[in-house]
Amino acid sequence: MYGIQVNESRGCRSYLPPGRRKDFAAAHRSELELYDAVGKELRRLFGDQKLPSVQSLKQEKVQLTERKQAQYESYSALRSKWLELSKPARNRDSIAGQAMLSDRSSKKRTSNHVL
Repeated sequence: MYGIQVNESRGCRSYLPPGRRKDFAAAHRSELELYDAVGKELRRLFGDQKLPSVQSLKQEKVQLTERKQAQYESYSALRSKWLELSKPARNRDSIAGQAMLSDRSSKKRTSNHVL
């Protein structure tokens, strides 16, 4: 008389007789394997501890999101300051790079004329 209760597409529950368990398992093998793998991973992570409640996970997510937002604001301020302070160095490097390119091209032009 033991069976598995299964959700049907209409949302109601029906009783699956023991004789059809194998058919059900064969039809839903990938879902059942995924379910077992998740269960094993949760047991590995939490061991004998009780799994956290959904409410505590939601609270932790809110806290982590707030912390992330605060850190991102700090990062944005520091990055904009770094960009501002590094602008003269980038300009110098750009001018030096252009000067080197113009020196190379002038050397190529003069070496072509010599031959």
